[in-house]
Amino acid sequence: MNDDESQPTRMQRIKEHRFFFMILGSISASVLLVLAALALYVSSGTAQLDLSRPGYAAIREQIKDNDEFSGFSSDGELDKKALQQFDDLYMQKLKDAQAVDAFGNDVLSPQSLQIDNQSATTQPNQ
Repeated sequence: MNDDESQPTRMQRIKEHRFFFMILGSISASVLLVLAALALYVSSGTAQLDLSRPGYAAIREQIKDNDEFSGFSSDGELDKKALQQFDDLYMQKLKDAQAVDAFGNDVLSPQSLQIDNQSATTQPNQ
């Protein structure tokens, strides 16, 4: 008879504390998802590519960004000369973006993404 009496009391306790169990369950699920994400991060090799980690500070300093595009200055006067400079930079980047056939078969090729050695040193379609 003890088993018959304990079953309703257990259910009553669960019903009384369902908010606590919901919080506990959501925290457990989030911890499991974070652990799964970290396991994928390490097992896929992405951790070795992440130069923002503290151990790679010396390597980060050795990397030289030779990107020619310096961007448009966010400070200074906004006059006709500055607007013309912005238009020139915008048109240059627009031509680069339109040079790639967005519906072609080689959209994600290293050449169109400019990540190979040859296309990184030369500008496309100029």
